[in-house]
Order: sequence, then C-alpha cells, then structure tokens
Amino acid sequence: MKAVRGEQPRFADFFVAFTKLKWFVGLFVLYILQTIFVILGCVALILPGIYLAVAFTFVEIAMVDRNLGIWDSLKFSCERINPYWWEMLGLHILTFFAMIVGILCLCVGAFIAFPITYIAIVYAYDAICGGGFPPNVQCSEAMERSIELPSREY
Repeated sequence: MKAVRGEQPRFADFFVAFTKLKWFVGLFVLYILQTIFVILGCVALILPGIYLAVAFTFVEIAMVDRNLGIWDSLKFSCERINPYWWEMLGLHILTFFAMIVGILCLCVGAFIAFPITYIAIVYAYDAICGGGFPPNVQCSEAMERSIELPSREY
C-alpha cells in the first residue's frame, strides 16, 4: 500500500500484521468468515458465492489500512465494491487468467503472477477508496463534502 501511495516501503512493512495481535487474530478470523460466507453462497446457488467473493475483495486491506474491525471490514468492502462490482469481477477474471498462465509456466510463473495480481487489487482499492482519506472516513462522506484527492504523478 505504501508503494502505491508513493511512500517508501520497508522490509518490516511486510510483517506489520504480525506485530499487532489484534490484526493477526482479526485477519485470521476475517479469512475464516470470508471463506465460510463464500462457500455458503456457492452452496445456495453459484451466483451468491461469486458475488460475495468479489464483494469481499478489500476486507483484509481495509482492516489493516483503515484499522477496522472484522464486521466493519466486511461492510466496508461490500459498500465500496458494489458500485464497481462488474469492474472488480473483470479484474478478478484477469487475475485468474494471469495465475493460470503462471501455473502453466511450470508453477514458477505463479511467483511472479501472484504479486502482480495483488498489486492490481491494491491499486483498485486505492482508486476506489481514495487513499488520501484519513482512517475511518467513509468514501461517500468525503465525496459529499467534496474533499479533493491528493494529486499523484504516475
């Protein structure tokens, strides 16, 4: 996330979730709940499972980036992705094919494809939720108040 926002990442940033017990346990519980919801959605009918899998794309990122709890992260991700659901489904399809190509390259390509796909999701998170907002500020509230996003040079 720091690299996407133009900050200099450090190696220790990779392990930040392990430094706070709240994040480590929260991410573990969040992953279990996310998996259960998607599986139940797939059991109900395939379409609810696909919807939930896409809608829960940002839960882990939101928990760490915005310091949200488990349910707040689930709600945050669903609220932010709903207006962009089809675009996010397209992103998931593209990342799926990138992983398949990586696996077909004797599985070595997956070591390249996985980070690239995760970076794409982080860029989507930053674009949709506007990384310039302080933690716990809702995107819709910021747009109503006409808060301008910081300009970035790419």
